[in-house]
Amino acid sequence: LDGRARLEGLRLREALVQEEEGARRDGMAMLGRQLAEQEKELQRLMQIQVEEIRRRTDAETKRRDLAWEGAIRDEWDQVNRRAEEYADVAARVEAAAARESRSQQLEGDKKAFAKAHQVLRAA
Repeated sequence: LDGRARLEGLRLREALVQEEEGARRDGMAMLGRQLAEQEKELQRLMQIQVEEIRRRTDAETKRRDLAWEGAIRDEWDQVNRRAEEYADVAARVEAAAARESRSQQLEGDKKAFAKAHQVLRAA
């Protein structure tokens, strides 16, 4: 009877150890599943952050591009205004030079006419 009780005690201890190991394995499996779910959720949240950063970056790039295009357009407008001013000044200088040339030609013609007139008078 004593031997049977010992064997039964050993069998119960072994069953208890097996049960504890099974519970540990189940607990580890559950923890593994929870960890996998947490990793999946972390990946999803990271993807959301990446998309938000990409969206903000695209918006900022677009804003900067528009600002740069506006600045370039303003520069070209200034260049065009300066070109028009230059063309206006150049036209006025050309007109003044033509008037001066015509004035000098008329002055030369007057002198030639006066000389011709003197020659005719003297003759």
